[in-house]
Amino acid sequence: MTRFREQVQGFAVGAAVIAAVMLGLPAILAPASPLKDMDEMAATFGVEIVWTSVSPCQGIRTDAIGCHIELTPSRIYVSPDLTASDTRYIVLHEIGHVVQSRLGIPLDECEADNFARSLGAVVGECPAASP
Repeated sequence: MTRFREQVQGFAVGAAVIAAVMLGLPAILAPASPLKDMDEMAATFGVEIVWTSVSPCQGIRTDAIGCHIELTPSRIYVSPDLTASDTRYIVLHEIGHVVQSRLGIPLDECEADNFARSLGAVVGECPAASP
């Protein structure tokens, strides 16, 4: 069962990278820039960002600075008060949850971190996936 899960998770990360390259999104693989338009990046995945300091996530986790709620499947909620690097990580991490949801894969924090890293985020709470 563990091997199957690793294969599915590897497929999801690989599919995201392939989609990014095929859709002409090499800019999201570049290092974070304070000028990068996160809304535009999210739109390439069909995701809308709601920038809010009072997030609906706080009802789920009191320390939430970003989240994806399955009731709003193509929308993520992100605090606007983050550094450029943290903003990039949170946006990509939450887009990872949207992708998991769309693929019918159970939401997994570490896999969302791996998704974010695969698209250029440099932070995350979970250890990086082994090759």
